[in-house]
Amino acid sequence: MVTDDSDTLPAEIEKIVASVIESLPTERRAAVTQVFKQISGFHSGPLPDAETLEHYNRIIPDGAERIMGLVEREAEHRQEQESRVVACHLQTTRRGQLIALSLTLLLGLAGFTLGMNGHDWLAATVFTTTIIGVVTVFVVGRSGGAGETSSTDADISKPRARDAAMNE
Repeated sequence: MVTDDSDTLPAEIEKIVASVIESLPTERRAAVTQVFKQISGFHSGPLPDAETLEHYNRIIPDGAERIMGLVEREAEHRQEQESRVVACHLQTTRRGQLIALSLTLLLGLAGFTLGMNGHDWLAATVFTTTIIGVVTVFVVGRSGGAGETSSTDADISKPRARDAAMNE
């Protein structure tokens, strides 16, 4: 963070360090005050503080506006990406459900056909394994046993972690 050239400290810091600064020789007070201002001036976040934006405006024409535009475009891009990930996940889930329904109906039809043609034990095996498979998918799917949602959540949060690291 950029510090201003005045010899004043924020009110909270001034109260805490007043006794320390008063005990120093006059020629060292300005240096110690500057160090306290730099230490107390730490900022972390997606946007620079107003003072820093003001300094950018002095150095770069429309610097603050350009920085704000960049932050806004990055946030919009991240939101679009998250929407795409969610839409893709929903599409994949629907496709999986349709495939499961098709397989269940196909195996049910195969079991029925086998039963009607005198293959009772084979028909019972096909029906039993189909029912066990469908019930298992529903039970495991409801308890979240496959870890499917955690990998999607981690993918979505990666840009946020990257943004936080870049802004420190």
